[in-house]
Amino acid sequence: MTAQEETTLSIVMALHREGPLLLPTLASYDDACGELLAAGYSVDFIITFDRSDPHTITIFEEYIFRHIRSIQTYKCAFETLAERETTEFQKVLRDSLQPLTVTT
Repeated sequence: MTAQEETTLSIVMALHREGPLLLPTLASYDDACGELLAAGYSVDFIITFDRSDPHTITIFEEYIFRHIRSIQTYKCAFETLAERETTEFQKVLRDSLQPLTVTT
């Protein structure tokens, strides 16, 4: 087994109210994941919907990924930065370092 095959890269993205800006971002991440997979790396994609508007959520849900096979999603609604630092969000990030089993 090569070092790449033993390495899982976790990409974490927080989505808020990106709307149409999300499409080129998702395409870019998807293309980058294709390159990583071709090089032998394992990739996990972790999405946090942080007070996301319905338009952003719909764009994400309808996007057809070509290369990303594992996606873990979380929904949260933090009011302040201090809340983010002291709540379940930190646990989500810690836990995301483990291999994910959610697939699309």
